[in-house]
Amino acid sequence: MTRSLDDGWMEVVMSARLNDWMCVCFAVVAAALAGCGGDMVDGSGIGGDHLGATPGGAQDIAYARALINAGSIPPFDAITVEGLLSEHDLPVMGDPCEDVLCVRPVAGLAPDLSTGKDEMWVHLGMTSGLSADFVRPPIDIVVVIDKSASMSIDMAETNDAVMDILAQIRADDRVAVVAFDDSVRTIVQPVRGADLDRPAADTVIRGLRAAGGANMMGGLERGYALARGMESGSDRMARVIVLSCGYPDAGDTSENSFVTLVEQGSKDRIGMTFLGVLLSFDYRLAQRLSSIRGGNYFFVEDLDSLTALFETDFDTMVTPLAYELQLKLGVDPTQWRLDRVYGLPGEPDADEAGFAVSTAFASRRGGGIVARMTPARDNASDAVAHVSLSYDPETALGWPGGANATTAVSSSAGLPNVGVRKSVALVNMAERMKTAIQTGDRAMLVELSDYLTSESAALGDPTLAAEAELVDKLVDLF
Repeated sequence: MTRSLDDGWMEVVMSARLNDWMCVCFAVVAAALAGCGGDMVDGSGIGGDHLGATPGGAQDIAYARALINAGSIPPFDAITVEGLLSEHDLPVMGDPCEDVLCVRPVAGLAPDLSTGKDEMWVHLGMTSGLSADFVRPPIDIVVVIDKSASMSIDMAETNDAVMDILAQIRADDRVAVVAFDDSVRTIVQPVRGADLDRPAADTVIRGLRAAGGANMMGGLERGYALARGMESGSDRMARVIVLSCGYPDAGDTSENSFVTLVEQGSKDRIGMTFLGVLLSFDYRLAQRLSSIRGGNYFFVEDLDSLTALFETDFDTMVTPLAYELQLKLGVDPTQWRLDRVYGLPGEPDADEAGFAVSTAFASRRGGGIVARMTPARDNASDAVAHVSLSYDPETALGWPGGANATTAVSSSAGLPNVGVRKSVALVNMAERMKTAIQTGDRAMLVELSDYLTSESAALGDPTLAAEAELVDKLVDLF
């Protein structure tokens, strides 16, 4: 039933059994509903039959795209290599993956615009044994809505976004909705998707009006309390989803901070999706969330883009494949030297660089990590390196326990590789755009546009031509 409350709120009261509800995995998705997104780049597919995988952290450079399209030069740190790589579909070579997650490394020659010559690169592509038409495990979601006065311009769009989320709730899922201003209310009590009174939920959610202060921590604490009360088993996923026009302080790690709340939730396998309404890119928050189990970070430009994101990518954006990934790139120092790793922090002077990845998410694109190598001697061996991978799979996927595998990386006699060449083009793009913005070097951007256009023609890849057009727009702003 629906009842009015004394303070003008309405509450949809729906009964549901709370036993056998799950604890959860952790995911954070930050997305601006307007003014902060843009032109996500789709590729040619990872092979059609299986999903790709992407590390957590920044999942796009949509905020930078939006500013450029609006006629403004973005801050340099709004452009990240990992975000740009995650937007694109990078070919993954090798045998089909038979585990929940596999690394498929390949080496090849490609130009480095910073050195002006061809270098040896390794693309660490990730793929999954899950089929492209996989059905995600059941999920329990608590949606937390900011209805403070600061949301007055965006409230209708935010309410629409919440209904888009509820549209993805299946009969075997479970959902609750919390709203906060100065106070906190549970406006949709925990309920199974099969029992959700969608017309009543639509009425109360679309009826929310922005007013008052913003007790975000109170709303988050309520959301986590509801998630913990679900007491779910390991065969389900779940998360808290927050929609707000204000970012929490990602630098505060005190006992009662947002960071501490999220970290405690991650230890309990409680997930969070943060959807930022009309926000700028917060690199510190993206970095913080990427370091916590299950974290990822998105921007979308407007409600239409957000609706499309939910319709096409909801299942993958809320489905972690594995946690606590340990990637090691072993290099024979008598043959090769590891110069730099892009997309994740590494140890460029180490013989064996280790990458710790909190979470890998399912993806319909194939992103990856890129390393640049230098021969330590003339006629260096074609056996460039080996890559070892270990991780803990998401239990709700029903895959066996942790995996550990080692894969050799060959240079294919130094021949260019399509996946390597495209990933290097994107590394060059991100690095040169950042440097040009920092230094004001317009000529660097002109050179970058020409290079991307040339690579697009050589690879037959229109997505690189689209990136050249973005760079051209940035050139016009200098």
